[in-house]
Amino acid sequence: MRALPLLLALAALLSGCAAPSANLSPASAPVGSAALPTGGVLHDTMGHLVPAAADTVRAVGGQYSLGVASAEPTIGVTKDGTIFMTAEVPNPTCATAGCPPLPYANFQAGPTLMRSKDKGQTWQDAFPKLPTGDSYKLRSWDPMMHVDHDTDRVFMDDIYPLGCGFLSYTDDKGASWTHDPASCGNPNVNDHQTVGTAKPHTLPTVGYPNLVYRCVNNLAFTGCAISVDGGLSFLPQVPVKEAMNACGAITGHLESDSTGRVFLPLDCGGLASVAITEDDAQSWKVVSISKDAPNTGLHVDVAVDEADNVYAIWESKGLPFYAYSKDHGATWSTAVGVAAPDVTATKFNAIAAGAPGKVAFAYVGTTQPGGYKNPAPTCGALPALPCDEPDAWKNATWNAYIGVMTDALNPNATIQTVTANDPMDPLSRGACGDRCHGMTDFIDIAIDGDGRPWAAFVDVCTQKCVTDPTVPYDVDVGFAGTLQEGPALRGNATALAPILPPPAAKAKA
Repeated sequence: MRALPLLLALAALLSGCAAPSANLSPASAPVGSAALPTGGVLHDTMGHLVPAAADTVRAVGGQYSLGVASAEPTIGVTKDGTIFMTAEVPNPTCATAGCPPLPYANFQAGPTLMRSKDKGQTWQDAFPKLPTGDSYKLRSWDPMMHVDHDTDRVFMDDIYPLGCGFLSYTDDKGASWTHDPASCGNPNVNDHQTVGTAKPHTLPTVGYPNLVYRCVNNLAFTGCAISVDGGLSFLPQVPVKEAMNACGAITGHLESDSTGRVFLPLDCGGLASVAITEDDAQSWKVVSISKDAPNTGLHVDVAVDEADNVYAIWESKGLPFYAYSKDHGATWSTAVGVAAPDVTATKFNAIAAGAPGKVAFAYVGTTQPGGYKNPAPTCGALPALPCDEPDAWKNATWNAYIGVMTDALNPNATIQTVTANDPMDPLSRGACGDRCHGMTDFIDIAIDGDGRPWAAFVDVCTQKCVTDPTVPYDVDVGFAGTLQEGPALRGNATALAPILPPPAAKAKA
């Protein structure tokens, strides 16, 4: 995807403002129009544009390509700003000797972790390789990474085959790794795992201060296994019994607060909900987040800020909805829509929180007329299984959206939304169904120590698709979307220090 350094000037001109000078401070720069949201759009929860306040800090999106493939990516940032994101790299043995192209088991590429130490300018493969050069884990159903924000330990978990899992972790940002042969606590079928860490309440830990949680979809129910030794071994998996009758087995990404309270987002009877444990997963309480905005997407996602306020985002009738809790998830605010103006349909949703009341969220969206009022397309999980392309979707383009709120505990919060990519170079075209041409199940977002959000996206429109509307997708490439400049979501600074634009040489597959 291409970065456009002149986007800010174009956005200002389209909104009737003079182009900003090169030395204009972020606080005084004009806010872009809805036509070019990469330059920043201010709006309310009704999707209406609102004027910029005198102290508005302009946000500018950016797309920082990994240069390699990715699918349902997860992302995390260590205290020193090192970014890690899941990806896939080719296995040389398959290129020379050949490997069977089995559905969901293509050994031609294996999971890895890409790492950037320079704010996305360059990326390195940080995961071990076999002597053959192949990925240490030849194939993964679901690569999942997590950074423990207390210790900076980086976890990488994989499922292959569909029983148990394999956990690796590093304490030196990828210089060396420890590999655990089994991470599941359940040797049976498990899928769609989420991995996180939390302070212990009742369980004693050994050699590591935090508990490591691994919760999975067991097809019929959700179960969680806990490690008390930092991921070296796991206790037997325990079903989340409180959610077994009314809730789906697929969950969002779990989060924890400063006390060790753990939040596991899920769908219960078509409602965005969260399971909460305060006793190290021995028991859970299931709370409905909203009954007014039913969950129509795959994932509910939650985040916890530095004051232990909890935030949630989910898809309702094709658009992202948001709510917050000031009492540790016991009760929730009224749900409100947070889509940018003119966005008519979205896929995926992820949320992260920094300082109290400061939140960032991400989604993939389109401004196609009619949006989800059009017939819903049917798609396969892989690019090789294309979507049915109804006529109403044939001209649709999809982009990477990042929204930020600096007053997220305000019922009338103002949202500033950007696109990470240039909308003239979309992520996908046509019908973006349940998995959007190989993006698969979810995206992710994290906030670094400076207060800058980093969202994990997949671009499946990188070659002919970029300029040919008849090609809905081609080669997938992972990228981190962020703010080149904008409001700081952590610390005492109001504005982020600007970072370099995405390097053009790295922007294409």
